[in-house]
Amino acid sequence: MDIILHLGAHRTATTSFQSWMRAQASRLEACHIGFWGPHRTRSGLLAGVLPQPGLLCAEQQLDRARGRIALQLARSEAQGLRALVISDENLLGTPRRALRDRSLYQGAGLRLARHQAAFDGRGS
Repeated sequence: MDIILHLGAHRTATTSFQSWMRAQASRLEACHIGFWGPHRTRSGLLAGVLPQPGLLCAEQQLDRARGRIALQLARSEAQGLRALVISDENLLGTPRRALRDRSLYQGAGLRLARHQAAFDGRGS
């Protein structure tokens, strides 16, 4: 299954794209294409991809996230999906962080590398 990470920087019509993808769910499904938007990605699925302070080290958090993601990907493949589009503008970073850093998407390379690792290198 192809995994497409749609990064969609903030304020670039990403929300419109995501709404369109949700509205076209049945058509996309008929073409064996799935969609995970912010409703899915922000519900805990990606927790630990980017380390948070706590009891677990960064690699343990990533391992747990990798496991959750692998289970969901296996379910999607079992449903016959050939492609999965994952769209969340926060993959690059948040506006609050950009304001705090006084830089747009500082550390985006590291963030994307961790997301790529969480999907076992399968994302494009």
